[in-house]
Amino acid sequence: MPKRPDKDSQLDPDSAFDWSGWQSPGELEPPPRRSSRFGKLILFLMAGGALIIVTLIKEGAGLIKDFRGEPELTATLMQVVQPTETQLPASTLTPTLLPPTATFTLPASPSPLPPATLTPPVEGVIAITITSPGDETLIACQKDRPCRFSMQGVSSGVYQDNSLVIWTLIYPVDPVGQGWYLQRTAAPSSSGEWEQPVNFLGEVGRVQHGSVFSLVAIVATSDATYRGVRLEDLGGAAVPDLRLIEGLVAQSDPLTVRAEVVE
Repeated sequence: MPKRPDKDSQLDPDSAFDWSGWQSPGELEPPPRRSSRFGKLILFLMAGGALIIVTLIKEGAGLIKDFRGEPELTATLMQVVQPTETQLPASTLTPTLLPPTATFTLPASPSPLPPATLTPPVEGVIAITITSPGDETLIACQKDRPCRFSMQGVSSGVYQDNSLVIWTLIYPVDPVGQGWYLQRTAAPSSSGEWEQPVNFLGEVGRVQHGSVFSLVAIVATSDATYRGVRLEDLGGAAVPDLRLIEGLVAQSDPLTVRAEVVE
């Protein structure tokens, strides 16, 4: 049996000592030798990982340095990162203005409707014309009397209808008046001819030599109104526009006459 080594002696684990014949009191087998290869592998992997981390840190530092050295790139990044207010394009639409409230103003010149039908009137169609005085006729007015004159004309479709009435109207053009002044009604004959003998250009001393007037004849219903007032109840009020007459059926061509004041 081999001799047990002294506890103070130096044992070399790699020596050629033969443990095969050694028996401890407990009949235990000697512990196996541990291999150092696994530990070396772990150390190698840890060293490699540390080297990779250090390399990445250096690369990141280099990128940051390069980035700081590029002002254009910095400004671009700041524009992307920083919020900006959205600028809406200026509207190219123009506001739509509402039409002004309709008002009645005094016209500076006559504003009659166009002829309702052909001139002269056609049989079976409601129409009216003035045959006398003619256009640009001189109306003789005596200085000391009211200026009166007669108007004649032809109508169609009026005689057969009792609900229709013929009116004559005068508009002072120069000097300008306030609108169309109603004269009197005229009754047509069976042939359609009509006459209204009393038409006033003005009272005594009110008509000046060379004053200009417009004449017109209309066909309206017997209950025609202007601003809710029946035509026969208007008195001396003027109608600024014939289109404002409710119940207007037809209208003649307007004529122009001039006053000639005589002694």
